Amino acid sequence: MTEKDGPGAPGGQSWMVQWLKFDNSYFKDIKERRDEDLLVLPTDAVLFEDPSFKVYAEKYAENQDTFFKDYAEASAKLSNLGAKFDPPSGLLGA
Repeated sequence: MTEKDGPGAPGGQSWMVQWLKFDNSYFKDIKERRDEDLLVLPTDAVLFEDPSFKVYAEKYAENQDTFFKDYAEASAKLSNLGAKFDPPSGLLGA
Protein backbone atom coordinates (compact mmCIF):
# COMPACT_ATOMS: atom_id res chain seq x y z
CA MET A 1 0.00 0.00 0.00
CA THR A 2 1.23 3.46 -0.89
CA GLU A 3 1.69 5.82 2.03
CA LYS A 4 -0.35 9.00 1.71
CA ASP A 5 -1.02 11.98 3.84
CA GLY A 6 -4.50 11.54 5.21
CA PRO A 7 -6.60 12.40 8.22
CA GLY A 8 -4.86 11.93 11.52
CA ALA A 9 -1.20 11.59 10.65
CA PRO A 10 1.20 11.63 7.72
CA GLY A 11 0.96 8.29 5.94
CA GLY A 12 -2.60 7.70 7.18
CA GLN A 13 -5.17 6.34 4.79
CA SER A 14 -7.78 8.67 3.36
CA TRP A 15 -11.40 8.07 2.36
CA MET A 16 -11.00 10.48 -0.57
CA VAL A 17 -8.29 11.46 -3.02
CA GLN A 18 -8.68 15.16 -2.15
CA TRP A 19 -9.77 14.85 1.47
CA LEU A 20 -9.61 18.59 2.20
CA LYS A 21 -12.02 19.50 -0.62
CA PHE A 22 -15.76 19.52 0.09
CA ASP A 23 -17.60 18.08 -2.89
CA ASN A 24 -19.30 14.87 -3.99
CA SER A 25 -16.07 12.99 -4.75
CA TYR A 26 -16.58 10.72 -1.70
CA PHE A 27 -19.52 9.12 -3.52
CA LYS A 28 -17.70 9.05 -6.86
CA ASP A 29 -14.55 7.51 -5.37
CA ILE A 30 -16.47 4.71 -3.66
CA LYS A 31 -18.70 4.02 -6.66
CA GLU A 32 -15.88 3.89 -9.20
CA ARG A 33 -13.20 2.41 -6.90
CA ARG A 34 -10.81 4.95 -8.45
CA ASP A 35 -7.91 4.33 -6.11
CA GLU A 36 -7.19 1.00 -4.43
CA ASP A 37 -5.29 2.79 -1.67
CA LEU A 38 -8.38 4.64 -0.44
CA LEU A 39 -9.88 3.44 2.81
CA VAL A 40 -13.32 1.98 2.10
CA LEU A 41 -15.00 0.59 5.20
CA PRO A 42 -17.88 -1.87 4.90
CA THR A 43 -20.18 0.94 6.07
CA ASP A 44 -19.00 3.02 3.09
CA ALA A 45 -19.24 0.24 0.51
CA VAL A 46 -22.79 -0.65 1.54
CA LEU A 47 -23.98 2.75 0.32
CA PHE A 48 -23.93 1.34 -3.21
CA GLU A 49 -25.11 -2.14 -2.25
CA ASP A 50 -28.15 -1.53 -0.05
CA PRO A 51 -31.20 -0.60 -2.16
CA SER A 52 -32.34 2.05 0.36
CA PHE A 53 -29.01 3.86 0.44
CA LYS A 54 -28.06 3.25 -3.19
CA VAL A 55 -30.72 5.68 -4.45
CA TYR A 56 -29.04 8.54 -2.59
CA ALA A 57 -25.46 7.44 -3.18
CA GLU A 58 -26.06 7.25 -6.94
CA LYS A 59 -27.84 10.61 -6.94
CA TYR A 60 -25.00 12.30 -5.04
CA ALA A 61 -22.26 10.68 -7.14
CA GLU A 62 -23.90 11.96 -10.31
CA ASN A 63 -24.98 15.43 -9.22
CA GLN A 64 -22.90 17.63 -6.93
CA ASP A 65 -25.56 20.37 -6.83
CA THR A 66 -28.11 17.88 -5.49
CA PHE A 67 -25.62 16.71 -2.86
CA PHE A 68 -24.90 20.31 -1.79
CA LYS A 69 -28.63 21.15 -1.64
CA ASP A 70 -29.53 18.09 0.44
CA TYR A 71 -26.49 18.54 2.68
CA ALA A 72 -27.36 22.20 3.34
CA GLU A 73 -30.98 21.32 4.17
CA ALA A 74 -29.97 18.49 6.52
CA SER A 75 -27.31 20.61 8.21
CA ALA A 76 -29.73 23.50 8.76
CA LYS A 77 -32.37 21.15 10.12
CA LEU A 78 -29.92 19.63 12.61
CA SER A 79 -28.68 23.08 13.66
CA ASN A 80 -32.23 24.33 14.19
CA LEU A 81 -33.07 21.37 16.41
CA GLY A 82 -30.49 22.57 18.90
CA ALA A 83 -28.61 20.42 21.35
CA LYS A 84 -29.88 18.81 24.51
CA PHE A 85 -27.30 17.91 27.08
CA ASP A 86 -27.44 15.21 29.70
CA PRO A 87 -26.71 16.53 32.27
CA PRO A 88 -28.36 19.86 31.28
CA SER A 89 -25.23 21.76 32.34
CA GLY A 90 -23.17 19.83 29.80
CA LEU A 91 -20.22 17.58 30.48
CA LEU A 92 -17.93 20.43 31.51
CA GLY A 93 -20.42 21.80 34.01
CA ALA A 94 -20.87 18.45 35.75
